[in-house]
Amino acid sequence: MRNSGFTLIETIVAMSILSIVLWLGIGYFIQTREVAQQAQTQSEVQDRVRSVMQMVTNDLQLAGSSRYTDSSGNTTSQLSCVISSCLSGAASGANSAVTDKLTVRYASSLQDNGASACRRVDYLIVNNSLRRSDQTCATADSTVTTALENTSNEISGNILALDIQYVCSTGTTTNQYPDNTNCPSGTSYPRSALVTVVGRSSDPDGKTSIKTYRTTSGPTVTCPAQYVCYSMTQQVLMPNLKDQ
Repeated sequence: MRNSGFTLIETIVAMSILSIVLWLGIGYFIQTREVAQQAQTQSEVQDRVRSVMQMVTNDLQLAGSSRYTDSSGNTTSQLSCVISSCLSGAASGANSAVTDKLTVRYASSLQDNGASACRRVDYLIVNNSLRRSDQTCATADSTVTTALENTSNEISGNILALDIQYVCSTGTTTNQYPDNTNCPSGTSYPRSALVTVVGRSSDPDGKTSIKTYRTTSGPTVTCPAQYVCYSMTQQVLMPNLKDQ
């Protein structure tokens, strides 16, 4: 008669099967976690780029807007400017081909105090950090520069590109404004802007290979290996500049 219990061979076989099942289960959970982390990283980068695009779009659409509504419901004209003072854009920074500096002026109903309703908004990328300054129209350039150098005015980190190309009413395009050659003042005005924003993840994911993204004005942006990047391009109409 056979004694009760497992033989050595049966025990080894059972342990081997259990080890294989555990190994497959651990591998599945690790893979699932990596996929979830990558999806979360991609979502975070996309949300950040879209947020930057929305903010830049809002400011460009308001460029040159001259009227605002005060707390009493009265509509008042506050801003009168030549186009070049309502909109100014040019390459800037270490990677100047795709890191544009932008200045717009417009009247805002968010401010209800006379001259304070006229806003000067500036954008600048410093070491992949996108800074935004919101001051009154009378603010001196030196004060704006100091504000943009202050890290407290960062609206998003890890922005590789803010590239803007202006489409003139004549159909020509220019990578800066004012531009008296391709978009001469007095005979044309910037009708719209093509904006590209490229952002990357804060931390590497250890898997993604190097990628390049072409911006609206032509140059490419390199996304470093092992980082997740996202690029977004959008056309923004600037209706208020037609009347300046």
